[in-house]
Amino acid sequence: MQVSARTAIAAGSAVRAALMHVAAPEEAEHLRPLVEAQYTVREWLTAQLSPALGVHSGPGTVGVALVPAELPPA
Repeated sequence: MQVSARTAIAAGSAVRAALMHVAAPEEAEHLRPLVEAQYTVREWLTAQLSPALGVHSGPGTVGVALVPAELPPA
């Protein structure tokens, strides 16, 4: 598994999280407890990535996106 991460959200922070996958919902679900071990997840979204992305990454691709639960004022 290739992992790419940018640590911009401190561990323990409240976040909204998204699991993304290419024809691999069960594999994406394996990431849920890993995220929940590091963050307080207030909302989850699970989505299948588009075929346009899947053609480049292939079936079985999974990913996670996080945003702070409370965004700072603009």
